Amino acid sequence: MLQLFKNKNYSLLFTGTLVSQLGTTIYNFAIGWYLYKMDVDPFIVSLYIATGLMIDLLLSPFIGVLVDRMNKVAILVITDIIRGSAILIAGFVFFSGISLDQSIVLLFIATIILAINGSFFGISSFSLLPNVVEKNELQQANSLFSIVQSAQRIFGVLLGAAFYELVGIEMVFIINGVSYLLSAVSEMFIRIHVQKPVLIKSKEKVKQFFTEFKEGIGFVMHEEGMFVFLITIVMLNFSVAPLFTNGLPYLLSNVLDVNSYQLSYINVASAVGMIIGSIIIGTISKKVKLRETVFRGMIFQTGMFAFLGMMMVLISNDVIPYNIFILGFMFFTFLFGVANMAVNIPLNSSIVMLIDEDKRGRVIGVVSFMANGATPLALLIGGLMLRSGRMEPIVLFTVILTTITVVFMIRNAKINKLLDSLS
Repeated sequence: MLQLFKNKNYSLLFTGTLVSQLGTTIYNFAIGWYLYKMDVDPFIVSLYIATGLMIDLLLSPFIGVLVDRMNKVAILVITDIIRGSAILIAGFVFFSGISLDQSIVLLFIATIILAINGSFFGISSFSLLPNVVEKNELQQANSLFSIVQSAQRIFGVLLGAAFYELVGIEMVFIINGVSYLLSAVSEMFIRIHVQKPVLIKSKEKVKQFFTEFKEGIGFVMHEEGMFVFLITIVMLNFSVAPLFTNGLPYLLSNVLDVNSYQLSYINVASAVGMIIGSIIIGTISKKVKLRETVFRGMIFQTGMFAFLGMMMVLISNDVIPYNIFILGFMFFTFLFGVANMAVNIPLNSSIVMLIDEDKRGRVIGVVSFMANGATPLALLIGGLMLRSGRMEPIVLFTVILTTITVVFMIRNAKINKLLDSLS
């Protein structure tokens, strides 16, 4: 995999993405912890998280069409500059001293700006990768990107906890803003040839836009098994989001009243597992049988959800000591990280190669929308359940829905046929 770094364009894209994502992770971790520790209503915290996700989801299918008609490298640079400038301004406002209510309003404004530009950035970078590397290198390139995502999570959550505890929330804004600007500098030097879109007369642009938007939807609807498979992914994301995004931070900050480092340790364990899983898949990529890998990984992850949920219930009721809880949770989130990469890397690589270059952005936008479409609603439900102050409702919600969804996935003939065709 390391030979990919001889490719200058890949190295620049890799570096820019790493720096940008590192700043984002530091920011998201610190802001989430800040809101919980300031005793903000769990539903408001969930609404804050859901707002960014909802904007990204609603825009993704349309942005995918735009990305196919624009210079993807320019999109990366411009969106990083916008995000960096916006977050730096927000940081200076925080430095000036504002009330908690004002800070919440500022955070909602910031997350809207980040979500819009982040959606452009994410679709563009994912669509650009096949233009940066050779076809036979794509899965290894995806593995390396998964490694960098996991690595930045390790350092990002640790740095997020450290900055929050040591220098305060204001400096987190400055660090994140600078990371976006540095990422933009790296991406400015990417030089690649991409297929140029057909120029359209002004009066035909709107009509053509919606035609291309429908093409993205058409791919998902007409590729046999793709639609029903994405519905199962929707249900999995819907069922898991409240447990980890709502339940775990609330448990540690409000119920157990520990510091932010404890949550960072769990995130690090998961990220290390993802790195190990990425390395394994990148090494044995040609030996992976997609259907068997996906199903086994899904079954394993469902078992992990049940076990981790049980531990959350036990610790919240003082049944097990905290040391046993934190060590056990770290170990099993590590295993979950390995299984997650074993499923996602070969699946994502197979799907992206199924899409023609000129349609890749619009299809990825639709797929992204469908796969995560119900997650904001799940987070809001999780926030409402947490108002009871108990873990049992969220745990039962996750375990029951994931079990039903995975059983359906394994038994569905269309999904089996799709996964076999992608191998």
